[in-house]
Amino acid sequence: MKKYTLILYWIFFEIPLLFANGFGNSSDSFSVINIIAPKQANQKIYYYLAVPIDFKTFRLNADGIGVLKLPMNSCSFLLLVDSLGVNYELILEPGYNLNLHITEDSVYCTGSGSAVNNFLLKVKHLRDNLGDSLVAVGLSVDGALKISGYCKKYKQGFQDIYEVYKKSNVPKGEVDYLLRMNEVAFVLLQKENYLLKFNSKEIDSLNLEQSIGLDRDSLKEDTLLSKHLSPSYRSYLLSSQRRYFNSLIFTSDLMNTPDAGMRFEHNATEMADQYSEGMKSYLIFHDIYNSLIFAGLCQFTDSLIVDYSKRFPEYHDNLDALLNLSVMYHPLREGNPAPSLQGITSAGAITNLDAFKGKVIFIDIWATWCSPCIKALPHIYELQKNFNEAEDVIFLFLSNDRDNDHDKWKEYLAEHSDFKGIHLRARKKEDRPLEDQWKVIGIPRYMIVGKDGKIVNAFAKTLTYKDIAKAIDEARKKR
Repeated sequence: MKKYTLILYWIFFEIPLLFANGFGNSSDSFSVINIIAPKQANQKIYYYLAVPIDFKTFRLNADGIGVLKLPMNSCSFLLLVDSLGVNYELILEPGYNLNLHITEDSVYCTGSGSAVNNFLLKVKHLRDNLGDSLVAVGLSVDGALKISGYCKKYKQGFQDIYEVYKKSNVPKGEVDYLLRMNEVAFVLLQKENYLLKFNSKEIDSLNLEQSIGLDRDSLKEDTLLSKHLSPSYRSYLLSSQRRYFNSLIFTSDLMNTPDAGMRFEHNATEMADQYSEGMKSYLIFHDIYNSLIFAGLCQFTDSLIVDYSKRFPEYHDNLDALLNLSVMYHPLREGNPAPSLQGITSAGAITNLDAFKGKVIFIDIWATWCSPCIKALPHIYELQKNFNEAEDVIFLFLSNDRDNDHDKWKEYLAEHSDFKGIHLRARKKEDRPLEDQWKVIGIPRYMIVGKDGKIVNAFAKTLTYKDIAKAIDEARKKR
């Protein structure tokens, strides 16, 4: 109870103060990025800083111009993704007024902060070429020839990037250091991705980092890079973590509770000796963040946030992100009123959850294009058999098929007569209750709503099918 009370205290009292007092109002407390992309008029631009993990958006005007003003109290990396899906990695400092020009022929920066960011733009195509060429080597040949080809591409790719760096007019100091270490992290990331894809132990034994003058241990001990997480460094850590998890033995004994997978990964990261404290601060933060998105707020995630605040008190941005996410997900906690949810019947009529009040509702968010959703349906059919005679239980299947795929949805239902239950299709994208209110970011997604219209479990995908049946049974007994 004390942990839960502490979480609520942070959410409702501390967070407003953090956001109110975190930054001053002077121009030096912000970075401004002016995007000029005439060919992308009225289009959305996606972006994120080191934290939070999720993308944010803003829209360019009719001339293809948009202004992004970000609170900034130290240098930070920013990832932008334009409407064509092209990503740009930038680095910002307080007081920057940076212009990013995106034309058909080139991409370049002007204004304050342009020298360092033009370097990042110049090496973008070199980075892309390095990643593509390493995959091509792995797909085209085997054995010793593959190893030889990989080594050659790996070394040449880093040397090309370093040559551009030496010729660039990058200011000395902290930003200069972060840029150099960011490129080290990028090259090591390519190796991690290659090993994840091809599992080539021979490559790992060649110590390629040493042959091109990189030092993996320098990343492990680098507190500055851990503080200013670049997209490349962040991706390197996560790829390294995935490969580490793949090397561990998962047994059924470790997976006998609903949150076992999340708990296992959290504990494995904590105990891994190849990560420094700075590395662990991000990896454990990332694990908790994903646990919140996957499982919502529960006793387990509450305890993780409390433990993180004690374990890494100096990483304020990470803790702020976790607490902010807790605020967003609080309405989906068990016992809160279920958010609005509407759907369209095959006949075109609109209905909502209120139409089924007084019954326990099991909701399955799925789509005809979602292969995991289709593969899970036989298990849902078996679950339904437990309640064939139960008049107080409704199985509601809400299709997330796109508006232009509504015929495929109808065809699928017509071809599968064993697909019983209430069938609705989610409303058009402009109505976003799934994403905005129910926080659906992936499907299939299962939710259970009680007879009183309150949430029983908004993240029932974390349960076994046996546990889902038990939760429905318990909800039936409540009035």
